[in-house]
Amino acid sequence: MKYLAVLFLLLSPFAVAQGYKGEYGLAGVFRTTIQPDQFVYLTFFADGRVRRAYPETGLDNWNDAYQMNLDMRSGVAARILAWGTYHISGSTAEIVFANKDTWTLDISHYPQSITAQGATFYLLDPGAGLRLSGTYRSANGDASLQFSPDGQVMQQGVVANCISGGPHFSYGGSHPSMSSGGQLCLDKPLAGQYVLGFYTLHFRFADGTSPSLAFWGEPTADRTNVRTLYIGNVRYDQVQ
Repeated sequence: MKYLAVLFLLLSPFAVAQGYKGEYGLAGVFRTTIQPDQFVYLTFFADGRVRRAYPETGLDNWNDAYQMNLDMRSGVAARILAWGTYHISGSTAEIVFANKDTWTLDISHYPQSITAQGATFYLLDPGAGLRLSGTYRSANGDASLQFSPDGQVMQQGVVANCISGGPHFSYGGSHPSMSSGGQLCLDKPLAGQYVLGFYTLHFRFADGTSPSLAFWGEPTADRTNVRTLYIGNVRYDQVQ
């Protein structure tokens, strides 16, 4: 019942936020580093919602209003309390989360960065329009991808190369060997094409499968030389 009460309290500010684009129209995924490989994320939506989490499935065609509603109905505290609303006033903004936790933001350096709770959150590269080149290897295993700037990709261990059925995704960037349902997934490279959308990596393979995964790149001034990527929240570093 207490989560229903939280939902009731949020309905009014969310309704107001839906029509409020703000002076800046905050949008994108921002991250601050607590310690190496430990981060806090803020994902902003231009309709006034904000989520204290990274995009688990990418943001192409992601409906934040629908997802917020699902999370509010879930009864799971972590899912409910991740959501908040923000309001902009000049170069500052204020977030009110579901537990009434309030953050004041300095957005004078938006979109490159914002400051909140004494920490600087940097905009992660959403990937749209980015052409990757070179080989990237998982920090959690042997999975790798070789990108060409013309949109071709050779991947191994990121999306399983299965003889039948749809793709199966590896966990932690390691190679899958056998999937459920009797489908044989081979530990060998798979060629295809890729397109980068809004924090989303779309694959297309010759067998007709077209899986999509969450994607973002480390902030960099030179988008032609992104050395570190995150795919499905697994870190991939450029090795050549």
